[in-house]
Amino acid sequence: MDCEKSKIIILKSLAIFLAIIFFWQLINLFTPLESPATYSKDKIYNSILHRKNETNIQSLSKLSILIKQVEKEKNEIIIKEPIRINKQNLEIETMAPNGIVMDLKTEKILWQKNSQEKKNIASLTKLVSALVFLETNPDWEKKIKIIKEDEIGGARLNVNFKEEIKIKDLFYAGLIGSKNNAILALVRSTGLNKENFVKKMNEKIQKMGFKNTHFTNPTGLNSNNLSTAFEMAKIAKRAFENQEIKKILVINNYNFYTFLGEKKIREIIVKNTNELLESELKIKAGKTGFSNEANGCLVIQAENEKGNEIISVLLGNKTKEINFKEMEILVKWIFQNYEWTDGMQN
Repeated sequence: MDCEKSKIIILKSLAIFLAIIFFWQLINLFTPLESPATYSKDKIYNSILHRKNETNIQSLSKLSILIKQVEKEKNEIIIKEPIRINKQNLEIETMAPNGIVMDLKTEKILWQKNSQEKKNIASLTKLVSALVFLETNPDWEKKIKIIKEDEIGGARLNVNFKEEIKIKDLFYAGLIGSKNNAILALVRSTGLNKENFVKKMNEKIQKMGFKNTHFTNPTGLNSNNLSTAFEMAKIAKRAFENQEIKKILVINNYNFYTFLGEKKIREIIVKNTNELLESELKIKAGKTGFSNEANGCLVIQAENEKGNEIISVLLGNKTKEINFKEMEILVKWIFQNYEWTDGMQN
């Protein structure tokens, strides 16, 4: 009898001990992590390692979720900062009188040339036109016509005044092919006149904090549409953050139909003006511009093989061909002469 009582006491003690261990593990498991701002790399990895060593079978599913949470926090905290290497290499020279390259995430300037000088930006204007247009909550399936007042010259959709075009197709054509009559038709579709639409463009830029950028026209076919390479890089970054705009700008060719009522009339093909989409560069977004006053203008977002991204702007090259060639050389030089190292947010 005494032997049986001893066994019962031992079993109860063991059960209590295991229960204490189990609840202690649960408490540790659900203890909130420190604020990400207080974490060092060592703390992050130690935290992951500690939780991966938890062996309680009943907690494995929740432990897996917690590990993923910690790893996500680690990735959000770590920032890769571009550092110059190959310092013995000569600085790159461009024929373009104005330009800049900045890291996408940190906005660190990696190269610049007269980047604060105000210049005509031609059709780079259309990035801001697109941002303002999207704020009007457009009906993408609505059809409208190009009218005589939309025909101002420069790049245009070759359609007649009887053909109807969907708002979506005009938007795509305005960005991919930089079609001026498509942009002006979109402006009309908002119910705003051109002056009030441009006013909204300038108000948007001012709210972003850009003091050296000003628009007088939504297409860019005006010598008074001005910005700097520095501000244009930051404006482009904002525009490329819009996924609708970003996905459109990397389409090589866009096909759509014009209509007469519900009847399809003919197919239109719009080719992207950005020739670098067919280059060796990995282009994530980009917009071209050209006018007699501005010469060649180009802004792109490019990515290297390690996933590091930059925004690059060139303004004022004499021809579009020179602009594309210089941009390709410049981007390759940046990726060859900078490497991105892990850093921590303060």
